[in-house]
Amino acid sequence: MKTKWIAAILSVCLLMSAALMLSSCDNGIVTSTYDDANKYRAGAFTYSATTVKSITVEWYSGAITVVEGENSTLSVSESGEALDEAHQLHYFLREDGALFIRFWESGLRDKIDEAQKHLTVEIPQNVDVTLLSTTADIDLHDLQTARALVTSHSGNINIAAMTAKSLDVSSTSGEVSLSNVTTAEAITVTGISGDVAANAVSGKSITVNTTSGKVAIDELNMTDKGRIATVSGDITVHGAKTHSMEVHTTSGKTELALSAYDTVVVDATSGEVYLTLPEGVGTTVYLKTVSGSLHTEKEHTSALHNGYHFGTGEKVVRVETVSGSLHID
Repeated sequence: MKTKWIAAILSVCLLMSAALMLSSCDNGIVTSTYDDANKYRAGAFTYSATTVKSITVEWYSGAITVVEGENSTLSVSESGEALDEAHQLHYFLREDGALFIRFWESGLRDKIDEAQKHLTVEIPQNVDVTLLSTTADIDLHDLQTARALVTSHSGNINIAAMTAKSLDVSSTSGEVSLSNVTTAEAITVTGISGDVAANAVSGKSITVNTTSGKVAIDELNMTDKGRIATVSGDITVHGAKTHSMEVHTTSGKTELALSAYDTVVVDATSGEVYLTLPEGVGTTVYLKTVSGSLHTEKEHTSALHNGYHFGTGEKVVRVETVSGSLHID
């Protein structure tokens, strides 16, 4: 367990430092230089939807809003209309269709009012999208994309009404919110202290890893599997439909309301586990614990190896704790 958490934390830190390389100091914002800086242009611009295959945004403060454009010509703009050229957004459209949007001039160090750096990006359907931010909030809504990578250090991430091939979200301390998100492949959410909230999320699989942030998910529908892990944050999942699910926590409380499943594994060290089984679905629950105990008023019979049959018992739930107890409704 400890090794997994070290790896998760390192992955977030490395991603933030390597991909964005932005920081703050007493003199304002410090940004690294970027490749092909002499090829970038400054200011708001428009582009043909058919010429772009991928979009990468590297931003620092303010906000990023990404929406799907309906026209053949799409626009990119920021709130600070009176900014001088050095402080304006900079962009470069490569011959292979890769569009790069940067916070401002390469290597510039300065202070700026965040209200001047609210970026709005219109994108076409089915392109790869990469958004890298330090403190800027990120909002994506009403989109159909290919692969989407969204990373923020302390800014909040909000994704709503989105269909993607895959979605990878990471945040250090910002909150992550997913609503009505559908993917063909995997959804991955990685965080340290920010809370994660999801509603009406579907796809092949979902993985959520946090250290101390709370995880709350409603209407989870995965055709393959789900994995949710946190060290001290509480985990709440309601309406889970999945072939298999793993839930791991050290001291956080776990509330798991199942709808459809084959196998479920809950690994909780000292946290209490509250399990709601669906009516009419037979389940065998195996409890392995040192000092915890089973609490339930549901009718059941004992089975082998610390198991309990609820109904016909064909589905399987395994719960392991050290001191936490299992409560079944």
